[in-house]
Amino acid sequence: SPSGETGFSVTSTDTTNCTRPSDHRAASTSGTNFATCTTWKTQSDNTLTFMAAVASDNVSGSYSQNLTIVVTGSF
Repeated sequence: SPSGETGFSVTSTDTTNCTRPSDHRAASTSGTNFATCTTWKTQSDNTLTFMAAVASDNVSGSYSQNLTIVVTGSF
């Protein structure tokens, strides 16, 4: 079994109305909020960046991980 780490970070152009993790987070099987915005702001972006790191002793090859992203709007 390969060893390593997968995770994400989030940046936002709207730091007044949107909250998000301020550090890198590990991908979780129980669900993680990437960003929560209280007000819709035109030209506001929340950018989700995925990261992966593998241990130096991993065997060369192809590895994959499935992630599901759910976007929910409150109106």
